[in-house]
Amino acid sequence: MASGVETLLGCARLLRKNLVEPASLLALSRSRHLSYNPLYNYACSSWLWEEEETENLAPRSLGGVVVNDTFVDSFGGSCGSPSGSTSSFVAGIPLVVKDNIAVAGHVMQAASAALRDSLCVADADAVASLRHNGARLVLRTNMDEFGFGSFGIHSPLYGTCRNARDATRVAGGSSSGSATAVALGVVPAALGTDTGGSVRLPACYQGIVGYRPSYGLVSRQGLVAYASSMDTAAVLARYTPDACAVLESMVHPVRDDDTAVLDAHRLVPPRLGALYCDAMAQAAAADDNNDDVDAHVAPLNGVRVAVLSRECFPPNTSSAVCTAHERAAEVLRSLGAHVTDDVHLPLAHGHAAVSAYYAVAMAEAASNLARYGAVPTRYGPPVGSLGALLGDEAVRRVLTGTALLGYGVAADYRAVASSVRRAIAREYRALFRGRCDGSEMFCPDVASALGQHMQRLERAFEQEDARESTTAALSCTKSMLSSQPAHPQYHILLTPAAPTAAPTLEGAAAAAASSAVDSTNMAFDADAFLAAPSLAGHPAVSVPAGVDANEGSMPVGIQLVGDVGADVFLLGVASALSARLLQRNVAL
Repeated sequence: MASGVETLLGCARLLRKNLVEPASLLALSRSRHLSYNPLYNYACSSWLWEEEETENLAPRSLGGVVVNDTFVDSFGGSCGSPSGSTSSFVAGIPLVVKDNIAVAGHVMQAASAALRDSLCVADADAVASLRHNGARLVLRTNMDEFGFGSFGIHSPLYGTCRNARDATRVAGGSSSGSATAVALGVVPAALGTDTGGSVRLPACYQGIVGYRPSYGLVSRQGLVAYASSMDTAAVLARYTPDACAVLESMVHPVRDDDTAVLDAHRLVPPRLGALYCDAMAQAAAADDNNDDVDAHVAPLNGVRVAVLSRECFPPNTSSAVCTAHERAAEVLRSLGAHVTDDVHLPLAHGHAAVSAYYAVAMAEAASNLARYGAVPTRYGPPVGSLGALLGDEAVRRVLTGTALLGYGVAADYRAVASSVRRAIAREYRALFRGRCDGSEMFCPDVASALGQHMQRLERAFEQEDARESTTAALSCTKSMLSSQPAHPQYHILLTPAAPTAAPTLEGAAAAAASSAVDSTNMAFDADAFLAAPSLAGHPAVSVPAGVDANEGSMPVGIQLVGDVGADVFLLGVASALSARLLQRNVAL
């Protein structure tokens, strides 16, 4: 499944067999970048790698420790040279980074004139870990200003980013540039951020994979804050197991980020998750083709999936999205999962969730942006040298957030939003765990469950053998399920990723220009399925599910949501589903 240079694991396999050199991958990436960027406008920096090669490995920080010749993790353990470990799948692979993530020695502007020419003195934790593992960070990418946008059109510093499938349509936001770079094949994977769907929505609109980790799994240190209680570093990729490979390479224990509370080494051990996801994808694809494997292979046997009821869909949901959702449920059933249809989640996937998300996010954004001096007055636009440089969408959100931070009626709104958020978290706990008290969750010890199958997984990856991959996938899924500390009601929730295919740039711009109400309603609709996992801190992944024949064959996507900490298991299920859907990519 991961053959060739179009996927990260495919590149890793070729590098491991000495069939390609890292310099060749960089040259191919740069050639595509020079060809595509003038039209699609996804990059906001010049090519970075020549600068990297001429540096004398400037000091970088990881987990609060600055290092030079030797990488030192949060516990003071020496882990090798900063140039990376050859055991990591990202070693030698070109990647791009969203413009709100710190890269030492480079400018980070978050697409805002308010942060123009802000030079980073240290790497973000996720970036430092990727660089330690040998990733080649080659570009910084365009985005909506400070992450304020769903379509990639609110970038006053860099201009609009365009959709890789159709340059007349929105790229999705706010990680628009990272998504477009991946969709165009400039890089096999990219780093973005996700607050309320900022990687999942552009991934859906451009037919790639967008993965948001559990809140607390990846350190937020080095990210420009939007809504601190929901922000997380996130991944975009063309191949679902590639997202797990990047995740494994950017997580590590940290001491100086109180929000990074999950046990990364136990939940995301190096290599094992990516190998498991790759085996799941190969097993699903091989079973579909009946290639040298027994018929009726069920890599998802024992997995329980809840399918969101169509009664929870917003009114503008297209028929193609409804069909894709139904087809994904049938594919999961064919892969051996126990699928329950028409599961109602009236709070998590209703208008209340999106309203609560925007209330919480805008209030936190107003508070966070105050640190830059962009403090608005109560009845007017932001004042001061920095505040005057904010774009229209940023001004609107900061003003709204400032109003929500007031007293009286504003405090009542905040209280209602917080109450809805807690209710959504309880609704998700009841869905996944069968109870609301939070005392039990499906959070397998991945290191233990997959470690016993390490040799089999390695053989399946090296040989690309369908039978070996199927055997490995079945054994690993069984071990993952048996390692769970509780008896969950459901392991996975299936929803659409967005109610429609990507709107046109003209339509999005017209809505933004006509009135704040039209712009807000359009963003509300786009985020209808994406806000709840962010509010509750659950991992979620968007995968392509077909194309809409009525919208110029533009991609539509579906979303899988898992329990907190069960990220590798979620990506394994998503890998099997996306591989099977890719085999049957038809117009809807």
